[in-house]
Amino acid sequence: MPTWDYSWKVTDVMIGCATLLGPVLAVQAQRVVDRLRSARDEQVRIFHALMATRATPVAPKHVEALNSIPIVFHPNNLFLGWARPGRGELLKTIAEAWRTLLNHYDQDLSQLTDGQSALWLQNRDTYEVQLLSKIGGYLGYAFPDLDIKTQVYFPVSHGNAILDEDAIRTGMARVFRGEARFPINVELSQPANGQHRTEPTAPPAGGANP
Repeated sequence: MPTWDYSWKVTDVMIGCATLLGPVLAVQAQRVVDRLRSARDEQVRIFHALMATRATPVAPKHVEALNSIPIVFHPNNLFLGWARPGRGELLKTIAEAWRTLLNHYDQDLSQLTDGQSALWLQNRDTYEVQLLSKIGGYLGYAFPDLDIKTQVYFPVSHGNAILDEDAIRTGMARVFRGEARFPINVELSQPANGQHRTEPTAPPAGGANP
């Protein structure tokens, strides 16, 4: 009865499995790497948008970036939690800071006094800085809170342009709703050399004078 070399058979099977599964595992590993890179690129993009527009919190780009945070920095993303251990708690702090800021924006400002409005703006800046600081720390950008709050360039002319655009938009909306009219100022100009223009008079009835 022939004897079988089982050790050789097991080795052969292992080599065959490695040959077959190697490319598959390599593809899957590359997909994991690509997904991680894509997730981080999206997070950096959102952080860049928030930092670049932090002087204009009502700008559409800033609002869009804020609304993307719950998805891009979701604390229950099992894939990111497995691939980046220890980051789950940081994601939760980002979610909490985002929720605090959004709840602050939900207040009715029309009912606030001047002093309350000033306090509201101060708290908004504080919550915004806290959110940006936590996102920056998660991504590896160590910005001091004071730098996030003060190290921003916003020319006065940009602020004036925003105010003018808002005034024009509000005024045109009132006109189209029938709540206001276009202001028109009519000025009568004087003829040259201060001479008044006279219209010729018609000749008297019965013909011209001799």
